[in-house]
This record gives sequence, structure tokens and C-alpha cells, in this order.
Amino acid sequence: MNTHAESRRRTRRLVALAAAGLVLAVGATASAMAAWTDTEWVWGSAGGVLGGEDGLATSVFAVQQNTGTGDAAWSDRPTSATAGAISFTADAASLAPGDTVYGFVRLRTVVESVAGTVVMKPALPGDGTDTDLFGALTFGARVMSSPTTCSAAGFASNGTAIVAPGTPVTSTADAASFTLAAAGDSVPGEERTVCVALTLPAGSPSTLQGLQALPVWQFVSTSN
Repeated sequence: MNTHAESRRRTRRLVALAAAGLVLAVGATASAMAAWTDTEWVWGSAGGVLGGEDGLATSVFAVQQNTGTGDAAWSDRPTSATAGAISFTADAASLAPGDTVYGFVRLRTVVESVAGTVVMKPALPGDGTDTDLFGALTFGARVMSSPTTCSAAGFASNGTAIVAPGTPVTSTADAASFTLAAAGDSVPGEERTVCVALTLPAGSPSTLQGLQALPVWQFVSTSN
């Protein structure tokens, strides 16, 4: 057997195979280098154009109060230390058994605010409150469209009750909720008036004479 000839034949086969592999590798590299590429980008919008002001954004929810009849006193009073004062008129400074006095607070959403739901929370005794008098007082509350109807006659026939008359001021139950409309882009939402009727019940004892009470209510609003 000619081992030398056989060795040369094996060498030629190996060289041929290596050459074929090299051609395949070069061909594959050439194909990858010749591929076309392209990219596309998108952005999250609210219907606008790139670079504008119509990207994703959060809504606004805020409520103002006004305890007067004018339009200049709307304000934000988020703490008990900055609470607005419901005026029950001068009669509230000299209550006698059986007396009821009326006062109101107006509420609305601010410009660009979404709608919301409001709950009147139970009253707390403010600084200087005598607990005996505070415990004797009762109240009721109605939601009305205007403060002009917050009176004895108006309370009996206007708006929607959220607290039944005769409810103890010390009650721990929340009032029924009511809604505030969404505001426009340049105008606040439609206002709602909460009219409060505060009563010193008939038959209250003489030991309550000369005392003072300061009920403090909180309105908690939640966006819809």
C-alpha cells in the first residue's frame, strides 16, 4: 500500500474542505454587511404633536370655599388653623333654649379641576369650647344652589338634606355626600352652598347660661 500517496490525497481533501469553509464564511459575512437597517420611534401623546404640550399629563382637583356672599373671598383653607368662619349672625352670640340660627359656606372646584364628591365630617370642639354647651347643640345641613335661601324659610323647602335637623353636634356620623361639578378651562365649577342650621334645643338647662361653644366642621373632597 502506498502510504505516501494516500497521505497526499488526505492533505488535498483537507485543503479543499478548508477552502470551501472559508468561502462560506466570507459569503456569510458579506451578506450580513450588506443588510439594510431602519429604525422607528413613537411617543406617548394625548393627541398632540412631538414637542408640543399634549404629552401624557395628570388631572387637577382642588376645591375653594367662601363663607360670604361676594366673589372676592374665595380661598383655600386646608387646615383647622386656617378655617373659614361660618357666620350664624349676631343672634348666635345670645342663644336661648329653642333658638335656631343659620349660616353657610359656598364650595366650588377651581379652574381646570375635575369633578369631585364632598363629605361633611363630624364637628370637633374648637379652642375655648365649653363641653356642656357643645354637647347640647344640635344641627342640620342642606346643600343648596345659592346662599340667599339659607334661612328658616329656605331651609325648610330648598336643596337636599345631608344632615337631618336635630342631629347632635357630637354625632360621629358623616353627612351624606354631594358632588361638585368639574370646572372649565378658564372658569371655576358651579358652586354649591351648604346651609347649616344650629339649634340650642328647647328645654336646655339653665346651667348652660353664659357659656361658649365653637363647632369646627371639615369638608373632605375626593375627585371623581
